[in-house]
Amino acid sequence: MKRALLGLFLLIATSAFAQANLVVVNSNGQNQYLVNENTTYTITITNNGNADAINVNVSNPVPVGITVMNWTSSLGTSGTGAITAVVPLIAVGQVVTYTVTINVPPGFLGNLTNSFSVNTTNTVSDTDTPRPKFVSTNNTQYTLPQLI
Repeated sequence: MKRALLGLFLLIATSAFAQANLVVVNSNGQNQYLVNENTTYTITITNNGNADAINVNVSNPVPVGITVMNWTSSLGTSGTGAITAVVPLIAVGQVVTYTVTINVPPGFLGNLTNSFSVNTTNTVSDTDTPRPKFVSTNNTQYTLPQLI
């Protein structure tokens, strides 16, 4: 009985602290850009947590002054312009990659800043179902068939 209670406590304690931990890296591997050239950013989202991330909102607006931006993802999606998407699931240990290519137009001045954000409405649940032949009753006395 003590072992069963200890096991139940550990299961509850572990489940209570399960959460996703999303780490995002956004880089084009350079410090300068050339006007009238493309620059490509690689963005990775890694779930380093102990629970899946559910309904992850990803966003990458088109930088100010940029007119052409294309992107692809390791999830098989692609597009032009801003990224606004919901990733249904990023499993524990999974890495999702976005590749964003920006054309720096002639006459572009100032810093080029590509901003990628991630937020989540992540809900972690632990759902238990009754074990077969489990008796649920409010009686104080049980018959043998009820206990088997």
